[in-house]
Amino acid sequence: MILRLKLFLFLCLFSSFAWSLTGTLTPENPQKNLVEEGNIFNSKLVFEGEVPTGNDWSELNKENFSASFLFLESEKVSDNEYKLRLLLKETPQPGMPVKAYIGAKELELKVTGFHFATVKTPPKDYTIQDQSLGLSRFLKKEYLYTLLAIVLVLSFPLWTIGRKIYLKKKQAREMKLKSEYWHSFFYSAQSREEFEEIGKRRQEWLSLLKTTPEECQKFFSILENHQYKKVVQDFELQEIKQALNGMKDVLQRFGI
Repeated sequence: MILRLKLFLFLCLFSSFAWSLTGTLTPENPQKNLVEEGNIFNSKLVFEGEVPTGNDWSELNKENFSASFLFLESEKVSDNEYKLRLLLKETPQPGMPVKAYIGAKELELKVTGFHFATVKTPPKDYTIQDQSLGLSRFLKKEYLYTLLAIVLVLSFPLWTIGRKIYLKKKQAREMKLKSEYWHSFFYSAQSREEFEEIGKRRQEWLSLLKTTPEECQKFFSILENHQYKKVVQDFELQEIKQALNGMKDVLQRFGI
């Protein structure tokens, strides 16, 4: 009977050791060790002796992790070291270990290196400090790079379309200015020099027509018959002018 009692006490003692964990919780960044109640902070947990298994972590209850801390996320650094992202629910007693649970295993936390501040009125909303773990920072950068690449890819065809529209409008403005200039020139021409100027610069205004109407050919023919003469008589100038007038009606149809 005494032997059985001893065996039972030994099994209970072994079970209590098997199901307990010990670790030290310190700030991930010693420069950011001031934490107020309701704030989220990054920490480093180093286990002493036994370490939790993958099943232990999967069974972890975030809400009931500890009376002092709310568990948010973890990142494994090595077999016995983890980065923890926690929220301070209640300031622990200075110098006293904090009891926590990872799955069914009890964890005795030695909390050191922090300066916890108690607030008089519990915060209604948790304040999230910009202290994301390395993985979170990496994902944010990747997201920004991806977004930038998408913007560049989409902006190129828009830039191409915009440039085509701009060039088309620019060409239309230049054509309008040329048309207005030659319209004024045709209707004000009275002298031999002005008639010869129209013939000499024919390529400039013919480009506005994209064709050479019969009336224009007639004007060129009459002009060539007289422009090389030393003296052009008045009736010859009148003949050139009549050919120009006949050409004007055609030019008006082309917007000149």
